Amino acid sequence: DKGHQVKSRALENFILYNRIEEVDRWSSSRLIDLSNCGFSIVMGNDLYQASITENKNIIGYGPEGCIGRTNMQMKLFVINNTLVNEASQGTLVRNFAGGDVIVANNLIFGAGDFLAGEGSEANNFREDLRDRDGESWHAPEKSNAIDGAAEQPAVEGGSLTPTAQFQPPAGYSDRPIYGKLDAGSRESTPL
Repeated sequence: DKGHQVKSRALENFILYNRIEEVDRWSSSRLIDLSNCGFSIVMGNDLYQASITENKNIIGYGPEGCIGRTNMQMKLFVINNTLVNEASQGTLVRNFAGGDVIVANNLIFGAGDFLAGEGSEANNFREDLRDRDGESWHAPEKSNAIDGAAEQPAVEGGSLTPTAQFQPPAGYSDRPIYGKLDAGSRESTPL
């Protein structure tokens, strides 16, 4: 078996403004595995799944069960992430646990579903992988993802509005907003 890029059994998980990726020559299982649930916010991340991946679930929530977790510790928010999926299929979030899962304002380049299992999804957008501009994580110029994000309510533990974006090679910078918030991990610059 291959390992996960990020694996946690913590009661709380805040995975914010990262680049989490497989490399074509080394496949992994999930990009993010939240094995035993936990109150979790996954927001503003650049996610890359290679064509040779061994697991089509990008984020797994509760695959090892969530026994003993409170209702608050069974909440997952996947907000404003961009997934570049070079595999022939995939699922951004696979909810194994039946907890409260919200998948909103995400952008997928390539194939795949946004959610499998219980939960809700809103204001998610898909673009053809061929429409990605080189190595860019921004929505294409005429994408409905531009200004397409819906405001998310605040939750205990913080805001669900992204304020930063991953800045290579490591770190983050402030996320500008032009007009309304874009779906995905990046804000597109107006023409």
